[in-house]
Amino acid sequence: MPNWCTNRLTVFDKEDGTELQKFVDAITLPEDHEAEHDLTLPYPTPTILLGTRSPKQTVESVE
Repeated sequence: MPNWCTNRLTVFDKEDGTELQKFVDAITLPEDHEAEHDLTLPYPTPTILLGTRSPKQTVESVE
């Protein structure tokens, strides 16, 4: 059965926009790759998103 949940990701940069641009660059695929953007599991995961999943991963849950 399909999962019809909606996920929304809002990102703010309260400074000069540099960190926001780094984030956008981290989740944007190069032009020579398939035109697909999947924010449900970006790989490699941008450092800024590590530890933000719900529920937060623990060493015990990964092992």
